[in-house]
Amino acid sequence: MKSFAKELEANIRKDRDWVARYGGEEFIVVLPDTDLELARSIAERIRKKVMDRVLVIDNNKIRITASFGVYTVCDGDKCMTTDGIIEMVDKKLYKAKISGRNTVES
Repeated sequence: MKSFAKELEANIRKDRDWVARYGGEEFIVVLPDTDLELARSIAERIRKKVMDRVLVIDNNKIRITASFGVYTVCDGDKCMTTDGIIEMVDKKLYKAKISGRNTVES
Protein backbone atom coordinates (compact mmCIF):
# COMPACT_ATOMS: atom_id res chain seq x y z
CA MET A 1 0.00 0.00 0.00
CA LYS A 2 2.86 2.37 0.76
CA SER A 3 4.37 1.79 -2.67
CA PHE A 4 1.03 2.49 -4.33
CA ALA A 5 0.50 5.66 -2.27
CA LYS A 6 3.96 6.89 -3.30
CA GLU A 7 3.09 6.28 -6.96
CA LEU A 8 -0.08 8.32 -6.55
CA GLU A 9 1.77 11.18 -4.87
CA ALA A 10 4.50 11.13 -7.54
CA ASN A 11 1.92 11.70 -10.27
CA ILE A 12 -0.06 14.64 -8.92
CA ARG A 13 0.56 18.37 -8.80
CA LYS A 14 2.15 19.07 -5.43
CA ASP A 15 0.77 22.59 -5.20
CA ARG A 16 -2.93 21.74 -5.43
CA ASP A 17 -3.81 18.02 -5.65
CA TRP A 18 -4.01 15.65 -2.73
CA VAL A 19 -4.23 11.95 -1.92
CA ALA A 20 -5.93 10.30 1.05
CA ARG A 21 -6.48 6.69 2.03
CA TYR A 22 -10.16 5.83 2.08
CA GLY A 23 -11.06 2.47 3.55
CA GLY A 24 -8.96 -0.67 3.42
CA GLU A 25 -7.45 -0.70 -0.06
CA GLU A 26 -8.90 2.47 -1.54
CA PHE A 27 -7.53 5.96 -2.01
CA ILE A 28 -9.13 9.23 -2.99
CA VAL A 29 -7.20 11.53 -5.31
CA VAL A 30 -8.55 15.07 -5.56
CA LEU A 31 -7.54 17.04 -8.65
CA PRO A 32 -8.95 20.60 -8.39
CA ASP A 33 -9.44 22.55 -11.61
CA THR A 34 -9.14 19.37 -13.69
CA ASP A 35 -11.67 18.30 -16.28
CA LEU A 36 -12.84 14.71 -16.63
CA GLU A 37 -10.67 13.98 -19.67
CA LEU A 38 -7.47 15.09 -17.96
CA ALA A 39 -8.39 13.30 -14.70
CA ARG A 40 -8.99 10.10 -16.66
CA SER A 41 -5.65 10.53 -18.43
CA ILE A 42 -3.85 10.97 -15.10
CA ALA A 43 -5.56 7.87 -13.68
CA GLU A 44 -4.59 5.87 -16.79
CA ARG A 45 -0.97 7.01 -16.52
CA ILE A 46 -0.83 5.96 -12.86
CA ARG A 47 -2.53 2.63 -13.64
CA LYS A 48 0.12 1.81 -16.26
CA LYS A 49 3.00 2.79 -13.97
CA VAL A 50 1.61 0.63 -11.16
CA MET A 51 1.14 -2.33 -13.51
CA ASP A 52 4.71 -2.01 -14.84
CA ARG A 53 6.26 -1.99 -11.38
CA VAL A 54 7.52 -5.28 -9.93
CA LEU A 55 7.62 -5.62 -6.15
CA VAL A 56 9.87 -8.18 -4.49
CA ILE A 57 8.52 -9.58 -1.24
CA ASP A 58 10.28 -12.52 0.41
CA ASN A 59 12.14 -13.22 -2.86
CA ASN A 60 8.84 -13.39 -4.76
CA LYS A 61 8.19 -11.04 -7.66
CA ILE A 62 4.73 -9.55 -7.46
CA ARG A 63 2.91 -7.30 -9.89
CA ILE A 64 0.01 -5.25 -8.66
CA THR A 65 -2.79 -3.66 -10.61
CA ALA A 66 -5.10 -0.77 -9.89
CA SER A 67 -8.67 0.07 -10.79
CA PHE A 68 -9.87 3.67 -10.89
CA GLY A 69 -13.25 5.33 -10.72
CA VAL A 70 -13.07 8.89 -12.07
CA TYR A 71 -15.76 11.52 -11.71
CA THR A 72 -16.02 15.29 -11.99
CA VAL A 73 -17.34 17.39 -9.13
CA CYS A 74 -18.95 20.12 -11.21
CA ASP A 75 -20.79 19.96 -14.50
CA GLY A 76 -21.13 23.54 -15.64
CA ASP A 77 -22.69 25.49 -12.76
CA LYS A 78 -24.02 22.38 -11.02
CA CYS A 79 -21.74 20.92 -8.34
CA MET A 80 -22.28 17.82 -6.21
CA THR A 81 -22.08 17.34 -2.47
CA THR A 82 -19.19 15.38 -0.97
CA ASP A 83 -21.48 12.40 -0.31
CA GLY A 84 -22.78 12.54 -3.88
CA ILE A 85 -19.27 12.61 -5.30
CA ILE A 86 -18.13 9.65 -3.22
CA GLU A 87 -21.24 7.70 -4.23
CA MET A 88 -20.63 8.33 -7.95
CA VAL A 89 -16.90 7.54 -7.75
CA ASP A 90 -17.71 4.35 -5.86
CA LYS A 91 -20.09 3.31 -8.66
CA LYS A 92 -17.37 3.96 -11.25
CA LEU A 93 -14.85 2.00 -9.20
CA TYR A 94 -17.30 -0.90 -8.84
CA LYS A 95 -17.79 -0.89 -12.61
CA ALA A 96 -14.01 -1.00 -13.10
CA LYS A 97 -13.73 -3.96 -10.76
CA ILE A 98 -16.52 -5.98 -12.37
CA SER A 99 -15.11 -5.17 -15.81
CA GLY A 100 -12.04 -7.23 -15.02
CA ARG A 101 -10.06 -4.84 -12.84
CA ASN A 102 -6.91 -2.97 -13.84
CA THR A 103 -8.94 -0.37 -15.69
CA VAL A 104 -10.18 3.22 -15.49
CA GLU A 105 -13.92 3.99 -15.55
CA SER A 106 -15.34 7.50 -15.85
